[in-house]
Order: sequence, then structure tokens, then C-alpha cells
Amino acid sequence: MITPGNDDNFNYYLRQLRVKSECAFGEIIRRWGILWRPFEMDFAKCAHVIARCIRLYNLCIDRHLEVEVYLTQPEGDIEVQPRILESSST
Repeated sequence: MITPGNDDNFNYYLRQLRVKSECAFGEIIRRWGILWRPFEMDFAKCAHVIARCIRLYNLCIDRHLEVEVYLTQPEGDIEVQPRILESSST
């Protein structure tokens, strides 16, 4: 049985799980653009939005769906914030 404390096996498996969960959160943030900037809503709504993003991520994984993510511009610069398209109502 793996228990917390000075057990090297426990620490090894805990580290493995932490790394996997951090990678999953990184993929969720990269995939869903709403997570690219700070939320401007109530804290309770933030929790619901994050939960929905996680559920959508799990759905994509379960159904082997890939969402194309374009994080780079043609010049190779990383675009963190999505561009705001200017209206042509001039």
C-alpha cells in the first residue's frame, strides 16, 4: 500500500500524477480561448466556466476530437490574445 510520508514510491507516483494534471490544465488553457485572459465575471460563474471547459476537454479526449489551435501568426510570433477584427463600417 502506498502511503504519504518518507515513502519514495508514494512521492514518485504523486509527482507523476501532478505532472499529468499540470499538462492537462495547460492543454485546456491552450485549447479554450476564454481562459487566455482574466475573467471579468463573478467568482461563482468563473467556477462554472472552468468546469465546462474541463468537461468539453474530456469530451474531446473521449471522442478523439482534435480542435485546431492556431497560436502562432505567420511570422512565428506567439499570439496570446485573440485579435479584435476592425469593422469596415467607414
